Amino acid sequence: MGNVEFFNELARKRILSNARMVPFDFEIYTKTFTDIDKKLKFLPADSVLDLGGGTGQITAFIAEKVGKVVLADGATEALKVAKDILRDLQNVTFKQVDLNTVPLPFDDSEFDKIVCYSVIHYLDERQKCESLFVELLRISKPGGRLLIADIPLADKKRVYLAERKKHFFEHLVASGSYHFQKAVTDLIYKFKGVDEKQVSGLHFTRGDLENILDRLQGINYQWLIQDSSLPFANSREDLLIVRL
Repeated sequence: MGNVEFFNELARKRILSNARMVPFDFEIYTKTFTDIDKKLKFLPADSVLDLGGGTGQITAFIAEKVGKVVLADGATEALKVAKDILRDLQNVTFKQVDLNTVPLPFDDSEFDKIVCYSVIHYLDERQKCESLFVELLRISKPGGRLLIADIPLADKKRVYLAERKKHFFEHLVASGSYHFQKAVTDLIYKFKGVDEKQVSGLHFTRGDLENILDRLQGINYQWLIQDSSLPFANSREDLLIVRL
């Protein structure tokens, strides 16, 4: 089972709304979208690509703010669920897209904004990250804004774990909550017959991604921290890229 089939399995069995871990915070998608909107500043006339949008939770919020949204994902079962969930939204279209294969099936300068949330670490190979960035810039309009978001950063995680170990009792509640959440998730996977070990992820540091970005021309970029209420804000960050 590869990464795409893993997410197909989550969607097929309607597990966790295609999320990797059971959310105890029922406002999590509202908080996630609010954080995204602050960074991308959606406008009514925008054409937006939600790349790797899964079953469409974030897409639904985007659709309320903009003129057009394309939900693109490689998991066919996730798209089926998304089409059902978002069937009443007239400004949303759907497209199956393999993020590991370029060129992407979109026109040059097609989108004002692109959201790629919790996606790039599921690419097949690290080398494909640069190819994907180049493609996202190609399909962005001049002045377009790309949010490569919820990136697990190995260097940030190391710092956080060291801080948590140093101040063990201060982080005890948060640590206990995480492990309980993980245990509940594991039980759900076991009950539904899904093996999480079959999914794999890449590991990045800020330096890894900056080495790629510094080779690209005609862009500005900046790292943005996540809202502290989001579940992985201590070990993940967002990358905002602007096509000049």
